[in-house]
Amino acid sequence: MISIKVHRKGEERVLAACDRELLGKEFEEDEIKLATPEDFYFERIVSKEELQEELEKATIANLVGEKAVDAFVETSGDCRILRVEGVPHVQVFTI
Repeated sequence: MISIKVHRKGEERVLAACDRELLGKEFEEDEIKLATPEDFYFERIVSKEELQEELEKATIANLVGEKAVDAFVETSGDCRILRVEGVPHVQVFTI
């Protein structure tokens, strides 16, 4: 399962998604820090299919974890994936 939260600012619809088991954790590698605070990533828990539906409506997406990133790659194709302590992270603008 995947935790998501939709943030709205003007015309932008930012979708934050994080694998449930990574919620509330921090990762650090070299100079890169990745945090998954509940106030940014948690509004509700969804399936992969529900996440893919939400991605279609988003203008910006911030995705953390194997399940969340895989759901994006399945629907949107290849992308550059950053890994921090092995945890995949993708940020996409104007999707």
